Amino acid sequence: MYNNLSAEMVRANISINEITEDIGITRQAFNNKKKNITKWKLNEMLKIQAYINSKLDTNYSLDYLFKRD
Repeated sequence: MYNNLSAEMVRANISINEITEDIGITRQAFNNKKKNITKWKLNEMLKIQAYINSKLDTNYSLDYLFKRD
């Protein structure tokens, strides 16, 4: 799930540890959200969006980053 999110994290060279530290959740919580076991909170999604966009100098939307595949 969330192939765009995964692809952009790779493109920006962002590790799971780096992104979880930035948004304030555990690695396990992040993996559960990516597997759709638990739901993303809007503030988490916005932080991830801002982090990726700042690293890549892009303007990706939440719809793009969090599109379920």
